[in-house]
Amino acid sequence: LNKVQVTLLQRFQNSYTASCAEEYSRTHPSVEVNVSQMEDPRNETVLNRLAEEMKAGTGPDLLVLSGEQLSTLQGAGVLASLEDLISADTRAKVFGGVLQAGRREGKLMYS
Repeated sequence: LNKVQVTLLQRFQNSYTASCAEEYSRTHPSVEVNVSQMEDPRNETVLNRLAEEMKAGTGPDLLVLSGEQLSTLQGAGVLASLEDLISADTRAKVFGGVLQAGRREGKLMYS
């Protein structure tokens, strides 16, 4: 069985995020979610390197970052809008705070 590898990069170490990733991987045997944290989330060089990795297609699949960091990545042109890709039904199932946190300039963004 070939597993799909998903990388999740978070701003700070968070045991809850790690436990959710482990649970997801356990209940979805074809997917392995690997969680890592940024070296130094306050370092602009680290964020610039992340933007370059994302532009090259080698960055993480999922991001858990601050609003400021998301705005920086949006300004760098490495995020796109999810508005046309996520159905109203799916949006209704997601906790509103999560959707709001991912909004920049009125659009739900993704990497």
